[in-house]
Amino acid sequence: MNNIDFDAIDLTKEAPVTEPERQYYYIAKARKYVSEKAQEIGRNLTFCVTTFGCQMNARDSEKLVGVNLALRLIQLLFLLEKLRLIHLPLN
Repeated sequence: MNNIDFDAIDLTKEAPVTEPERQYYYIAKARKYVSEKAQEIGRNLTFCVTTFGCQMNARDSEKLVGVNLALRLIQLLFLLEKLRLIHLPLN
């Protein structure tokens, strides 16, 4: 994410009106929320993305994973091929 220091963003101010500063503000706000929730429940929050359909859906899933990782969520990797839920081609 362009090496943005999200911890340096002042969340006590109003959200910026220009992009991408507005997006960075809300990412910093979401990271704070995720951190507080993780402390509240005593563990890191996790996510899992399952993609169905075409390559464009896969690209959207990649973007979603990137956003979740920026929020400091922990990605759970499932071996879906071994579970026979989907076929994963080997490169």
